[in-house]
Amino acid sequence: SITLPEGLTSIGDEAFAYCYSLTSITLPESLTSIGDDAFEECSALTSITLPEGVTSIGYSAFEDCDALTSITLPESLTSIGDYAFYDCYSLTSITLPESLTSIGNNAFDYCYKLYEVYNKSDLTITAGSWDNGYVAYYAKNVYTDSEGESKLKTVGDYIFYVDGEDIELIAYTGSETSITLPSDYEGKNYKIGYRAFYCCYALTSITLPEGLTSIGDYAFYYCYSLTSITLPESLTSIGDGAFEDCSSLTSITLPEGLTSIGDDAFCSCDALASINLPESLTSIGDDAFYFCDALTSITLPEGVTSIGEKAFYSCDALTSITIAESVT
Repeated sequence: SITLPEGLTSIGDEAFAYCYSLTSITLPESLTSIGDDAFEECSALTSITLPEGVTSIGYSAFEDCDALTSITLPESLTSIGDYAFYDCYSLTSITLPESLTSIGNNAFDYCYKLYEVYNKSDLTITAGSWDNGYVAYYAKNVYTDSEGESKLKTVGDYIFYVDGEDIELIAYTGSETSITLPSDYEGKNYKIGYRAFYCCYALTSITLPEGLTSIGDYAFYYCYSLTSITLPESLTSIGDGAFEDCSSLTSITLPEGLTSIGDDAFCSCDALASINLPESLTSIGDDAFYFCDALTSITLPEGVTSIGEKAFYSCDALTSITIAESVT
């Protein structure tokens, strides 16, 4: 961590770039500008508050700060540079101050979890639009002082997006190795969202509660320490790339009721030696078990109608496979 002295007015280009171990920084009230690439790839930085008086954030200033979960922008801010928060994939919400007049190209591109934007500025911010630096491209909720309210809910180390009966877990901010997800949403449309646990490298085991209906695309992508996961009977779908590159996962039992396995769902799960496919399964996506080098045998249940392209590509240890009569 570092505390910068009062009297400092600007942070120069690349001043703290590639300080991979920097976890926190205290900025002085005298600060007015942040230079290009100033904190680029400060990958351990989790939160930052910019003091009142800062008017500009430079090009790529916080690019690839992938642990950054929150940032407070001051009311004095007028401009955000190109690529300023590019690939800050842990950001879930942001407030745009009234003073803001411009957001640079791709400033928030690849901020996959940026589900909510509170817009106090005069800029036109529309959910799903790539205008204004992609700030609302991934958003489900854009609101102003006069219309709407926050739909994010924090429960311990979990951040949920709650919209009526739809409950979506969008981020895990903790560091535990073994976790059990909150279970008080049974009876609602409870799902794990896009990249919710993306790159949670320390996670070794997880228990998913009854009531959970779907696992979103790339939800556990690159959780390479994950060795075991317990899936609920309520689960009906596993999204694209959901467990891709979970290279320590050795076995998994898929529940009855599951109907589809998405593209790349278990791609490059190098240690996966066995998997139980339920009778309810109807489709297996493209590349679903691509490069599952340890998988030795598999039986497709009756009811499966389609097997995607390269579904078992390079499964070098696979010695037997039983294909159901239902496959067309």
